[in-house]
Amino acid sequence: MSKKILSFIMVLCLIFSAAIGANAYTQTFYVDNDALPDSGGSNHRLQYYFANYITGSNHFNSDARIHTDWMYFNTAFYMWNYNNSIAGPSNVDSTTVQVYLNDSRFNDDSALYEFSWTNNIGGRTTLEAVYNQDSAPAGWSNVFYDKSTYMASAPSLCVTTRCNDYGIGTGADGVRFIVEYA
Repeated sequence: MSKKILSFIMVLCLIFSAAIGANAYTQTFYVDNDALPDSGGSNHRLQYYFANYITGSNHFNSDARIHTDWMYFNTAFYMWNYNNSIAGPSNVDSTTVQVYLNDSRFNDDSALYEFSWTNNIGGRTTLEAVYNQDSAPAGWSNVFYDKSTYMASAPSLCVTTRCNDYGIGTGADGVRFIVEYA
């Protein structure tokens, strides 16, 4: 009799555990450099910043942008925006921000990335990190991981050059926001 009760309790625990995790899911949002109008993404740069447009099968969607510090100005920025809401039917549990780096000319060893979003209490939150593009593996690289549950919409990423050395190239290619919902 006690084995039947114990088995029944175990089955109830399994069902309850599955029901709790049933709403958890992950969603990925992509923003390319030179984002298409219907993609939900957009980009921002000043006229001469990241003006060098490069192509090749090694890039995300076969193209990228690069800023070399000896071009025009010593410091430049490039921004990717996801313009739509990312709030789901459940709370955001965490967000991973990845950049696509796959070009030997992306050799900035101290590119400054700023990740920001509109939170669900009406403000804007920003995180900063310095990332070495020169030693990054080819493909997607994690730049940020955030456990914030306050994210509601409009995530954006900005990369800023930080070097003044001749021949340093800061790359701007694809970005993806991987959002995990509770």
